[in-house]
Amino acid sequence: MFDFYKRKEKSRIIAVSIILLAALVLSNFISTNDYNKLEQNMSSIYKDRLMPAYYLFQVDDHLYQKKILLNNARQNELTTDVVTIKTHNHAIDSLITAYSVTYLTNEEKKEWNSFLVKLKNYNAAEADVVNGKQQYPVTDVLFSDVQQSLNNLSRIQASVGKQLHSSTKAIVYGSVIYTYLQVALMIILILIVLMTLRSSDYVISASKFPQSLN
Repeated sequence: MFDFYKRKEKSRIIAVSIILLAALVLSNFISTNDYNKLEQNMSSIYKDRLMPAYYLFQVDDHLYQKKILLNNARQNELTTDVVTIKTHNHAIDSLITAYSVTYLTNEEKKEWNSFLVKLKNYNAAEADVVNGKQQYPVTDVLFSDVQQSLNNLSRIQASVGKQLHSSTKAIVYGSVIYTYLQVALMIILILIVLMTLRSSDYVISASKFPQSLN
């Protein structure tokens, strides 16, 4: 009867230990997966949010520099500095190339394509103004259209960045919870091992007790 009870207790302890070990392995797997997601989010925040925002800012700056050149030429009745305008255009092209290889949401892709079309129209009108084929008010209207697209892209950037920030916070909080869970499971396993060892000592002592009577 005593042996049956002992085997039953051992079976329970083994079953509980297996369940706790499985839970520990599962929580460790989830934590590792969360850390990978966290790394991806941090990388995306830098590569696909911060850098593109910088590219848009630089594009906007070059556009304004060109607008200043045109306004100065118009107000002072001077010849437009074509070389400097071409330099700005080359810089904008490089920024466009860099921005295009970053990750874009569907909304961003749509707005980005719209921006490229508007920028092409503006550059064409600008070239006509420089060559005396077009009047300045045309470039002013098209410039406003380009600026609106840039503002829309910046707004989308901020919105997606906020979503990434919220996702990152959730991952961090989840990782903390799983860490506490792992610690708790380890403590429980240690207690089970200690209880098992104590129980084994008790069984050994009990088995020796009848012999001492003889």
